[in-house]
Amino acid sequence: MNVEFLDSGPNRKTMKVAVPPERIRDHVAKVFRAANQQVRLKGFRPGKIPPKVLREKLGDSILAEAKESIINETFQEAMKGQELDIVGTPRLEVSTGPLDETQPLEYSVDFDLRPQVEVGDVAAITIEKKPTVASDEDLQSSLDHLAQQKRKLGPVDDAVGEGDFVKVNVTYKHEGAEVTRKEGLQLNSGIPIRGTDAEEFKNKLLEQKKGATVVVPITYPDSFEKEDVRGKTGDVELEILDVIRFAAPPLDDEFAKGFDFDSMDAMRNELREKISEQKERMETARIEEEILEKLYEQKPFDLPQGLVEAEAAARAKAWAEDMKKQNVAEAEAKRAIEEAKGDLEKAARTGVRNLFLVEAIAMKNKLFVTETDIENDFKRIASENDASLDEVRKYVEDNKLLGEVRLQLVNGKVREYLRKTAKMVDSTDSGAGESGGATES
Repeated sequence: MNVEFLDSGPNRKTMKVAVPPERIRDHVAKVFRAANQQVRLKGFRPGKIPPKVLREKLGDSILAEAKESIINETFQEAMKGQELDIVGTPRLEVSTGPLDETQPLEYSVDFDLRPQVEVGDVAAITIEKKPTVASDEDLQSSLDHLAQQKRKLGPVDDAVGEGDFVKVNVTYKHEGAEVTRKEGLQLNSGIPIRGTDAEEFKNKLLEQKKGATVVVPITYPDSFEKEDVRGKTGDVELEILDVIRFAAPPLDDEFAKGFDFDSMDAMRNELREKISEQKERMETARIEEEILEKLYEQKPFDLPQGLVEAEAAARAKAWAEDMKKQNVAEAEAKRAIEEAKGDLEKAARTGVRNLFLVEAIAMKNKLFVTETDIENDFKRIASENDASLDEVRKYVEDNKLLGEVRLQLVNGKVREYLRKTAKMVDSTDSGAGESGGATES
């Protein structure tokens, strides 16, 4: 068997394997002998099926099994003694054709290797910390958003505007004579009556008030209920009974009670606090990402491209599944993913980069996860989900999530270390408040 290892890119190796025909023949013979003992064919005892009959009946499936098993067997042999720090899943490339016992079997395997990461000087990094206290504008924007969720459709003492509805009596006419009349219809100013010009219909209604009457030309459609006017021209007379609009409720105590607050002041106070907490979380995440970015700029390293591609594909798949749950059409989802391909790859590169950076920072600074850390995290999860500690342990074990729990914990330790070690300066302080983590998030 011939085995060759080649450098095929940054942090990537390719193993090429060629299995000689004589070994393939021996392996195939062994697989057929094993199959002969296991297969049941009518008229033959186990182990006594003539080879020709076995090949005629089950040759394709047995050869497919032989191909898979010889690749696994020779792969294990080829990897013996190799000290490759592999990350991700190796990628096999082999012909899809059937196993040929007269020709060498050639295949290759691409490996992504763990990059050599050198951690820069965290203490030399200066980060500008932005204010996180909720401003009056933040509060008003949040209240307006909540008010929009509670808006209702109702009559207003105002002229018709873009997007407004109108309650109308509609009289269809032809050559001045009434064709039919409909009372109390609710129409949208932007959606014309069939047979009228959309722009003219809208323009005739806009700026009109309750009590006004407008006339719009119409060409009666072929589907109109009165057959004798189909295809003919006429007029539609619209008597406006009401102007109807979606309106948000006033921001008063009654509004606050709809959200389980005693008063508007109480709602404002709690909302301001929650906005500040959210801004603090977002600022903390931004600071951490900026420190990691600056560390990478200090000591850049090549990323395993296969791992980046796999991460980008996973993100695209997760997004597609999310859009499917939101009933987004498949074609539209594919278009959105294709348009965001560059952004997905950029996010994937950042994610893979941070994975290796966090790992290297943890090793350099001995930021290890202890059993006590895991136990405390289990207690937190149990408390947040109203579950027992044993239930949490069982769920983690059953779903093989312990590795993920450890990864999240070490990630948290590293990010806390970064915030405490980098120099922080308040953005409102023009650099005067610089300190080593004194204003940590």
